[in-house]
Amino acid sequence: MGTAGLVMSIIALIVALSGGAYAASHRHHKKNKGVTTAQVRKIAKQEAQKYANSNPGSKGDKGDPGSAGSNGTNGTDGTNGKDGKDGKAGANGKSATMTEIPLGQFECEERGGAFVNIEEAPAEDAVEICNGKDGLSGQDAGFNYVFNSSTTPGDPGAGELALNAAAGSATVLSISETDGDANGLASVIKAWVTSSGAQGTILIRKAGSPGTFAEYTLSENKDEGSYDHLVIAAVGSNGAFADQDPVTISYWSSGVVSSINTGSVSTLPIGATQVGTWAFSGTEADNGAGGEKEGILVPISFPAFTKNIPREQVFVVGEAGFSTHCSPFTSASPGIKSAEYEVSAGVFEKKTTACIFLDSTGELHNATLQKIWRSDLSSEGFGKAGGVLQFHISGAGLGYGTGTWAVQAH
Repeated sequence: MGTAGLVMSIIALIVALSGGAYAASHRHHKKNKGVTTAQVRKIAKQEAQKYANSNPGSKGDKGDPGSAGSNGTNGTDGTNGKDGKDGKAGANGKSATMTEIPLGQFECEERGGAFVNIEEAPAEDAVEICNGKDGLSGQDAGFNYVFNSSTTPGDPGAGELALNAAAGSATVLSISETDGDANGLASVIKAWVTSSGAQGTILIRKAGSPGTFAEYTLSENKDEGSYDHLVIAAVGSNGAFADQDPVTISYWSSGVVSSINTGSVSTLPIGATQVGTWAFSGTEADNGAGGEKEGILVPISFPAFTKNIPREQVFVVGEAGFSTHCSPFTSASPGIKSAEYEVSAGVFEKKTTACIFLDSTGELHNATLQKIWRSDLSSEGFGKAGGVLQFHISGAGLGYGTGTWAVQAH
């Protein structure tokens, strides 16, 4: 019935009970006591409770939604961090190109290698990267002896040899016909000189110290029985021999070919020097058109082969480096003063060196030296067997010149 109906029922009940009680009270007031208001209320409450428990009211209507709460305030934004500094852009890299230098070419002393050129750099700035050089040569093959410091010509003793003066000025070599290994060498030494005149070259070197040496040409052999006296002329020397120094002595002939059957070729030993002469004459008509490889061509032949010599290791009178590497300054007695070249700061290396000397006047008549070529005119410098001097006649009439050359092997 809802709340209102329930209340009305309870009131009606209370009224009814009150009326009934009142009536009863009047009818039976003599036998029964009346009902009190509190009792009526209690009874009504109990009855109402029973009714409520047995007949619950229907669910009330849904209330209206409450109004939305106000939005909360936004929090304060944090401060932005500072940007880092921009890094500097790196420089653009440059590419490199590589060009092979084949074996046998003039560059890299024929050892082969490559030219490396950086992008946009001039071709002449290319870096030359060469294959490594051959290792140092072992001790020269030769006969083992002991040096006797006596300068008096005579029997030096078995297995020994002696010079009649300091190595650079000696004119006589006394040598036992038995070497330090007790080998009999009488016939070998006799074959070094078979007739008058220069017959060949000998090289004496200190064993274990090849930088100490003396080189001589031979012209005469005097057999004294158990030993020989060899007439010699100094070619070049370095250092000094001490008494009882172990030495080796080797020989090669003046000819280029030392064995016709095998075709083997003698080679100039390290530290040794050989010399020769050159001369030419010609006119403008002989000079040709004056092209790169035309003119008066003057061949130079090396009796003993050496390494190829690049043009920068060939020095001519009047050129830079001549006074450093070549001595003396005329062709009277040509020689090599120094074969050392600076490889990098403070580091020196010995290289095969050639010097070109003019005659005693130091002049060419009506001619100029143009280039120095290898024998096949393939590139500048000297080859193993020599090369070619190229002269141009500079005016009308005859042009001529004479001079000498010297080569020291390293």
